[in-house]
Amino acid sequence: MPTFEEQKGKQNKGKEVSPPNYLTLRKKPHQVSDLREESKKLVNRYHVTRLRAEWMGPRLAQKQSNWQ
Repeated sequence: MPTFEEQKGKQNKGKEVSPPNYLTLRKKPHQVSDLREESKKLVNRYHVTRLRAEWMGPRLAQKQSNWQ
């Protein structure tokens, strides 16, 4: 697979080339595990924030009704 720079050279006939799309970019094997770790971290963070939101929800609602 040609690098982004090579593709840019080929396609750059008077039009701007957008940066590579990360969904379509094929990763080298050693990068895949990094991506997997990243996604795990993101998922964990998502679950934590969701749980926190569920836990905070009623309290925030109560606080807001007190403020008004």
